[in-house]
Amino acid sequence: MKVYLAVPDGWVYRSTGEGDETTYEVTPAGPEFKKAPEARFRLTVKKIKPEDVISRARGFVHAVVTRASEPPPIQENTVSVVRTFATVAHYAPALSGAQRLYVAASASANTSTGTLYTIRFDIPEAEWQAVWERGEFLFAGMRLDDEF
Repeated sequence: MKVYLAVPDGWVYRSTGEGDETTYEVTPAGPEFKKAPEARFRLTVKKIKPEDVISRARGFVHAVVTRASEPPPIQENTVSVVRTFATVAHYAPALSGAQRLYVAASASANTSTGTLYTIRFDIPEAEWQAVWERGEFLFAGMRLDDEF
């Protein structure tokens, strides 16, 4: 399984997982944050049955949409053997006084190999501007190898 991430300078990167599943986590860092950011970017790469990969990808993004304050549309795209689903959702605070949460979610399904790539980027409202400005490169700069 191959994926290439463009991690912003100074941000913290770690990889975890075993066997057919690996998780990459990136957290914002740098002088623009007065305290440790709560935002988290998680990319999970998992091998599953090729016949299940599209429904699992769609289901991952659909779950984010159904819990949103106002359900946003899901964008779909197909390139070669990879089908991608993506959205950005807003979650209302669960508790009084809590802040709003922005969630960028994407799932890519390699229909040839059964590789499922899921991304969830949680950003609290107070961090949105500082995090998304640099963090969107995690999405834009990511490359999947469609042979794995």
